[in-house]
Amino acid sequence: MTIGEKLKGLRTARHLSLRRLAEELKRENLDVSYAAIHKWETDESLPTRKHLTAICKYFSVEPSWLMFSVSGDDNDENIQSALDEFRMLTYGRQQTVAKIIKIFNEEDNDERNQLKDILQRNEPID
Repeated sequence: MTIGEKLKGLRTARHLSLRRLAEELKRENLDVSYAAIHKWETDESLPTRKHLTAICKYFSVEPSWLMFSVSGDDNDENIQSALDEFRMLTYGRQQTVAKIIKIFNEEDNDERNQLKDILQRNEPID
């Protein structure tokens, strides 16, 4: 998954338009246009380090998650690491992540199915 796909998923999970996200980021002292965000989401260009830092702060995600795709031989290790981090989140943050996972869920595997089961029961992860 690309940075653009992840960014679009984060934005749509919060029901933000491109313009609204640009306005929100301007409140964080980041001068960015909705057109620039559109280019990032469609992978026509990449955000600068300053933009990436502000976006990650705004959405409460780690820069490494946004910048690096999960694929190849280390896929299972990355999923397990993500599950471990998910378990450390507050219940409210888990619900936010749940919305994102629903958007990004592209393939089935045991770890993702376990996570989906926990989220469907609507209970915090111990």
